[in-house]
Amino acid sequence: MQHYGKKQLLNQQKYRQMKKLFFGALFAIAAMSGLVSCDKDEYFAAELQPSYFVIADASHVDLYDQQKVLCEEGREAEFKINPQFTLNYVGQTPLEPIEDNKMLQDVSYYLNDHTSDGGLVVYFKYNHFLNMLRVYGVNIEGTDALGKKFSVYCLDDVQISAEIQTEETRTSPFLQVGKIHYTLFVMKKNEKLILAQADQDFRIWEDTADSEF
Repeated sequence: MQHYGKKQLLNQQKYRQMKKLFFGALFAIAAMSGLVSCDKDEYFAAELQPSYFVIADASHVDLYDQQKVLCEEGREAEFKINPQFTLNYVGQTPLEPIEDNKMLQDVSYYLNDHTSDGGLVVYFKYNHFLNMLRVYGVNIEGTDALGKKFSVYCLDDVQISAEIQTEETRTSPFLQVGKIHYTLFVMKKNEKLILAQADQDFRIWEDTADSEF
């Protein structure tokens, strides 16, 4: 498993700065929209809705409204990683991440692609294939009084890591069988809180006349 270089650390810091600016703008807009005008002299407060959440533990989140006030504590949440089926490749070299590939990635509602069922798409690139994962629980969908759906954003810096674990290997003819272990987590008080884990099986073999596959 590769570690971040200086460039990757700078990119990660830039991402967190952008995230702070994004939510700062979101809160400013929410505060302004919290007042609704009937005419130019009368205003009343609109009903506040959950706007973001923080992760309490691996199965619960706390929701906050536009004014950063706790509006629901301990809502049940389910964090999941859904990998693809077993990955197969005919080759003569072991599986490894491509150059400069991140084996540790940030996951957020506005950073990753979305799926139709509410998940987020995360890609890990290896020398033999591109692996796509679906991650669930990082974004929550809410419904306002008019029935309009909206997104509730996670304020925590959620990350997903990947580790290649070889279970069987052979040099001639080449064979490598193993799994890629993925971990979804967030740092809380300098400790890693694991939200979900999943294994992605893989198999790479040399295609010869006496090949087992």
